[in-house]
Amino acid sequence: MNERFLPDQGTECANHSGAAAGAICSVCGKPVCADCFVQLGPGIVCDDPGHKIVLEEWAITFRSRSEFEVDMIVRNVENDGVESKMFSSRAFKQTIGADPRDVVNVFVRRSEHQRAEQVLSALGLSSFDDEIQKSN
Repeated sequence: MNERFLPDQGTECANHSGAAAGAICSVCGKPVCADCFVQLGPGIVCDDPGHKIVLEEWAITFRSRSEFEVDMIVRNVENDGVESKMFSSRAFKQTIGADPRDVVNVFVRRSEHQRAEQVLSALGLSSFDDEIQKSN
């Protein structure tokens, strides 16, 4: 399993108090135990049935530790006619400040991903794909 889907040691499942989290949802960042997550190809999703669809039909376009920055990205992308979704791992008390991977993701439909990257480029920002390529 990819390291970015593994929670810090001692993190509890958001659904089951006292149960150790075995994974982090790649959509929303929710820490979940083995009973609560499903592995889908290279990703992990929590028990939210809509997240399977997000992982299959949407792509991460931008990631930040700042919810304010992500809100501005969402507004700019949507002003250009690209539908987007924002998910923050900070929505779960188990992850607040506990994990350096505590992030906010912006997803856009895969068919609109290139257009969203153009919006980011016009703003002088790197897309999530660009950041992944830099780290490899």
